[in-house]
Amino acid sequence: MKPDLAIVNGLLVDSHQMYPGVITVRQGKIVGINQSLEQEPLEVLDAKGLYILPGAVDGHVHMMDPGYPDREDFVTGSRAAARGGVTTVIDHHRTVPPVFGKDELLEKKDYLG
Repeated sequence: MKPDLAIVNGLLVDSHQMYPGVITVRQGKIVGINQSLEQEPLEVLDAKGLYILPGAVDGHVHMMDPGYPDREDFVTGSRAAARGGVTTVIDHHRTVPPVFGKDELLEKKDYLG
């Protein structure tokens, strides 16, 4: 199946090296990381002169939701994280009610949908 998107001409960075490569994406998910374009995609994004890094993890965030959504909620906090290259956040217990155990965690999960 043809990829939706190919990111070409960027310099890929991992924990061991930097190298030129092509990232192919289908339905919003990475389906290939190769040295060259193997199949013509629907769209090409030229990343010439740019570095392509894995998403970062922020292991200490306070989303403030539920309890203080006027300060930050999951939508605004997630968008802000993504703009900074953070793809995974670990929320801490600065909510009302605080999440200190399994019952509160399940309640928060239900609240967030």
